[in-house]
Amino acid sequence: SPHEVSLMAWAFTAHLQADHDDLLVRVSGVLDREAPGMDMIDIVRCMTSFRRVALHLEHSIQVGLSACMLLLQRAWLVRRRLHGVQVTDVAMMLDTAAFFGIQVNNIKISFDYLEDYVDEIDDRASIQIVHAMCVFGGVSTHARLLLYLFRKVGAGTAWDGQRARIFQLWISQLLQFPWLDAKLPKRCINEGLRAWSLHRRGFGCPFPEEVRAISADLMAMGVGHQTFVPVPDTPYEVDIVIGHRKDGLLIVSETSRNTFGPVGSTLLQMRHLNDRGWHCIVMPRAVWRRLGTGEESSDSRRTFLRAVIQGFEI
Repeated sequence: SPHEVSLMAWAFTAHLQADHDDLLVRVSGVLDREAPGMDMIDIVRCMTSFRRVALHLEHSIQVGLSACMLLLQRAWLVRRRLHGVQVTDVAMMLDTAAFFGIQVNNIKISFDYLEDYVDEIDDRASIQIVHAMCVFGGVSTHARLLLYLFRKVGAGTAWDGQRARIFQLWISQLLQFPWLDAKLPKRCINEGLRAWSLHRRGFGCPFPEEVRAISADLMAMGVGHQTFVPVPDTPYEVDIVIGHRKDGLLIVSETSRNTFGPVGSTLLQMRHLNDRGWHCIVMPRAVWRRLGTGEESSDSRRTFLRAVIQGFEI
């Protein structure tokens, strides 16, 4: 049954081992077919299992999100709690959607539903929901919910296990909602800055060696570019700017395992850059390193670079 399938997916990803992709692909097939008739808790359990192992199964997650939004909308319209669903389950659903950057047209219904139960949301769920609001633009449509939740961030101990994310929420406040009358505790900002800097290997580009290697190949190809370009009024730096527009390459390690698309904090960074007119494409560091560094692999590297930058105005 779909319930048993969701429990199996949850169990096989409990230890965060990426050794059961075939099983999870089959689970996604069940979710594709059965989502409209599944309980929301089972849908959330399947989606969270994909997120645990960074497996980007877009269609299945979209189908699951659509089914969840329909249930939440019905419950919100009649002002009744969705049976068997806790606010933490809704927070996990939004966290998975924001992690992969997958949304459906009515995803903001979930924010409407959560407004009615804001007193039951703990600090961990608040962090997840605020992050999703930053990714999906809910900060401008649900300002009251944002205020209530942002005041809970750092009030407990959940922030301590995700310090880099907390610091990125502080960056989001400065860039997306500086008008909010709430501040993160100073200890969260200080510890978050330390964790964020360690995660990015400093305050600038996290992978300078790869940037220099890519720059050398672009130079050999005759492609005009700049490296390590700071973005004004933000803590970000675009690794490589192609041409004369705001077209940039970001060398990142935070990607999904099957599609190598940006996920998590990289997606939020791209949202901030996009709001400032930048068009950025990610270059997965693992893919670039597999192409090799010697002269014998230069043709394959440059062929790959041409495919990546073909959408830019050079």
